[in-house]
Amino acid sequence: MMIDYSDLSDEDYEKILEPFEEETKKYLEKIAYDYVTYYLAMAFKYKVLENDCDILPHINAALDDIGYINEKINLKVSTIKKMLKQKYGLTIKNESPLEIVDTKKEDQR
Repeated sequence: MMIDYSDLSDEDYEKILEPFEEETKKYLEKIAYDYVTYYLAMAFKYKVLENDCDILPHINAALDDIGYINEKINLKVSTIKKMLKQKYGLTIKNESPLEIVDTKKEDQR
């Protein structure tokens, strides 16, 4: 469901935005833990861990990689569309402006 935010008060906007931000933060934390542990395992495997370095710089380096993901990886919209449909039952009907529909609800009509 797409929302026109122009008519919302700041309070109403925050009520909508806060749960979204909380959910995405939880998911990012999960991804971050998975990536940092993978990063450390690969650094160990390829013998690139510095002997005199604490763990925090390695964690920060891994998190920096996540921060630069858009510079390192060219995500394909077609793959995102496929995954969105498979994982969440959502279909992108229009890319610009973005329009997403719930495929399950459309099928029930």
